Amino acid sequence: MVERFNRTLLDYLAKYVDSQQRNWDLHLQTALLAYRSAEHEATDFSPAYLNLGREVKLPVDLAFGSPNTTDLGPPIYALELRQRLQKSHAIVRKNLNLAADSMKTRYDIKKLPIHFLAGEEAWFYNPKRRRGISPKLQSDLESPIRIISPLSELVYRIQCKGSKKTRVIHVDRLAPFKPRPELSRSQSPKDGAM
Repeated sequence: MVERFNRTLLDYLAKYVDSQQRNWDLHLQTALLAYRSAEHEATDFSPAYLNLGREVKLPVDLAFGSPNTTDLGPPIYALELRQRLQKSHAIVRKNLNLAADSMKTRYDIKKLPIHFLAGEEAWFYNPKRRRGISPKLQSDLESPIRIISPLSELVYRIQCKGSKKTRVIHVDRLAPFKPRPELSRSQSPKDGAM
């Protein structure tokens, strides 16, 4: 959630910073006001409304007046605020569940179930940062590991080559290992034919 907010905030700031990108801090408050007062797609409410029980007063409201300015006494306002917040939070929970179901459905369409047997070899996704090597160009797959035993449909016990220790990992970090077929002499490139 924080990563998504950071991306949105960077998108907002990118529209205002100068070419040297040194004045981003001058536009931070304006970008945060825009974020807090904008209705979000997943919740159908603005963050300000969900936290305060009302929309924030924008400069245009101060200049021309807000259409919903009713002066209620403190006890009546507090009761109405509580009711508005409870109602809006219930709607947000429902909207977030619908959005989560929609995202899960889209994810599951592309995901095929993979099953491994004990003793089978598989590639192991294990990203590591190495000094002096660009992480964008290095392979994150480790040489084939051996499946010791399936603990469930999604969790497997594995053993890496050259290690006696076993690890328990999720199936999302495994890929089927298909050894490359060796070239026979008749298929190998001839000397000098490159």
